[in-house]
Amino acid sequence: NVLRHMLLDTGLAKEMSAHVSAAMMTSLAGFCAPSWGVRNSSTLVFAVLATRCLGGSLANVKSKGLTAADFFTRYPALLPFLLRRLDAAAPR
Repeated sequence: NVLRHMLLDTGLAKEMSAHVSAAMMTSLAGFCAPSWGVRNSSTLVFAVLATRCLGGSLANVKSKGLTAADFFTRYPALLPFLLRRLDAAAPR
């Protein structure tokens, strides 16, 4: 929850922007944690990051959003991380 509050703090927005990819990877990794508290906190952090990364409210249907190319240009560390996670989760 501390990470979530740091991400929500507008006074820390500039400093936290350098850590968005790491925070996203941490939150996604937390989805598989054995502890309910960690999984719950991870979903809360992910919600903050999804809104921040994709820009504004996810309910805003008028927005064209962000292309995958733009997203992975902004957060290049996420592409190999997500590909590894998807590969590990895919049935063989």
